[in-house]
Amino acid sequence: MLKQMVAYLQNNLEVVSLVRNGQASLVGVTPVQQKAIIEVVGVKEGTEVQPKTIWW
Repeated sequence: MLKQMVAYLQNNLEVVSLVRNGQASLVGVTPVQQKAIIEVVGVKEGTEVQPKTIWW
């Protein structure tokens, strides 16, 4: 489930911004997982940075 969620978020960075700003949430994800997912996708404090490498 998390793999698909990360893939979706990488293609929809506007959703990541909504989650980061508290305007949306990721259902079924703990706060720690949510923070990690947002960090992996590569969006921090209103700026877009290169996504980190994801190992599966």
